[in-house]
Amino acid sequence: MLFRPIANPAVVLGAALATAAVLMTTVDAQPPKQPAAYVVIESTATDAAADAKLAQGLVPIVHTFGGRFVARRGRTVTLEGDPPHVITIIQFDNVDKAQTWADSPARRAIEDQRRAIGTAIRSYVVEAGAT
Repeated sequence: MLFRPIANPAVVLGAALATAAVLMTTVDAQPPKQPAAYVVIESTATDAAADAKLAQGLVPIVHTFGGRFVARRGRTVTLEGDPPHVITIIQFDNVDKAQTWADSPARRAIEDQRRAIGTAIRSYVVEAGAT
């Protein structure tokens, strides 16, 4: 006589539910994704050509820190108030990565050189909000 094991439906269902619970716990255990961060740099230069050359040095530094340019030295249309001469917007994965880039000695050195030739710089980070 051959022995044929018969699967108990309750055991199969229990195993399936246990597996699903483990998978759901694993997914929930991952930290929530932080919102993207945008660095906005407003600058007004007294020597636009020299400033543009120095600002070009920021490109590889931005990429090294995982940033990507969203807008860089494009046309600015005034809606209200006095606009700066140049706007640059850089996207980072989150505020912490943007801050790490901003605190880097390489970025600070270039911004110091830009200020030395008379460029006024204002910069800040905006965290993406819910839409």
